[in-house]
Parts: sequence; C-alpha cells; structure tokens
Amino acid sequence: MSARRDAWQLVRGLRTAGMTILLTTHDMDEAQALADRVVLLSGGVVVAAGEPAALGGRDAGRARISFRLPACYTAADLPVSSHSANGMVVVETDAPTQALHRLTDWAIGHGHVLAGLTVERPSLEDVYLELTHEGAPARAPERIMR
Repeated sequence: MSARRDAWQLVRGLRTAGMTILLTTHDMDEAQALADRVVLLSGGVVVAAGEPAALGGRDAGRARISFRLPACYTAADLPVSSHSANGMVVVETDAPTQALHRLTDWAIGHGHVLAGLTVERPSLEDVYLELTHEGAPARAPERIMR
C-alpha cells in the first residue's frame, strides 16, 4: 500500500511541475485519483474520452442517496420514493439536492439523524463496465475535447 501511495504522489508531483504523463491502467480508482483526462478503450476502439468526473455522463447520472432508516420508521414514512438494499434505504434521483433537502428536513423535523448518509454518482468503474462489457451496444466514440 505504501508503494502505491508513493507512486501516486510521484505522479501528482510531476503533474504539478507541469509534466504531461501518459499512464495506462485497468484500475479505475487510480485513473480517478490521478488523471485530468481519461480515454477508455474497448477492442482497440476509443469508446469514451474526457475528464474522469464527467466521463460517460457520470456528472449527470442518477445519484444514489443511502442511509439507515431510524428505528420505528418504514420507507413509506419518508418524503421521497425509496427501496432497500443491504440494510440501507436507497433513493435514486436525478435531483439529489432537492431529495437531500426533503430527507434532511424530514429527519431534523422528527429529531433524527440519517446514519450512514452517502450520496454517490456512478463510479468511473461503473461507467467503464457499462461501456466495455461484452455485448455492449456499439457506440460512437464520445467527442474528444482538446
């Protein structure tokens, strides 16, 4: 783990010094952490290129809000539509700010905390798998921004 951190710090230092670095990796966490731009290849063809945070529409994808429901409440008591997954309440929404506002207003109004609260967009790995899995529909490459 230390070697990985050291290597990442070296790459960050070189980038800060103004160097251009071409890094190839299958580790999407590494690409997310180090890259200013990512190019995804599938079968030798560019299927997406751009900033990691926006690649494949990540920045506009549905958000997942997750938390543990306070005792004595059910999902039907919540002010937004939800489902359960792995002991957590999950709200999937295109409008996370509004959904969070409604949820936190509800929790505060009832004197509760939304334990384990997280908000996530699709990960870079989610996008990679969607764009490159076997049998994925052929897509025109995303426009490459220069």
